[in-house]
Order: sequence, then C-alpha cells, then structure tokens
Amino acid sequence: MASVNYQTRRDEIETYFDRTAADAWAALTSDAPVSRIRRTVRRGRDAMRETLMSWLPEDLTGSTLIDAGCGTGTLAIEAA
Repeated sequence: MASVNYQTRRDEIETYFDRTAADAWAALTSDAPVSRIRRTVRRGRDAMRETLMSWLPEDLTGSTLIDAGCGTGTLAIEAA
C-alpha cells in the first residue's frame, strides 16, 4: 500500500470540505429539503436549542453566553 504524505491527505480533506461538506452543512442548517435522516438531525438540533433556551432567563442583559462546539452558532444568535 502506498504511503500518502501529510500534505497530500490534508489537501484531499480540504477539497472534500470545500466542495461537499460545506454544501451539506448549509442545507442541513437551512430550510432546504433534506433526506429523512438529516431531517431527524435538524429536528434534534432545533429541540436541543429550544431546551437550552428554556433554561436561560428571559432577560440576558449584561450576561455572557458562550456557544462553543460543532455548529453554526444558532444558539448564540437566538440568545442575542
């Protein structure tokens, strides 16, 4: 089996994300039609965001909220 150097593999992954994953992520986090499984993921993210928002006080004036993780920042946007 041929050895693939780091830069070659990095370039392959970058190409994948630039051409494939970015579009899939954009579709998943929008109102665009998606597959049944992705609809389930979308509903799960929405439910989690609603749950987290329900734990926060109504008025966040003067508060700091960190939305850290794998996502688009929709929790931070809604909390703002």
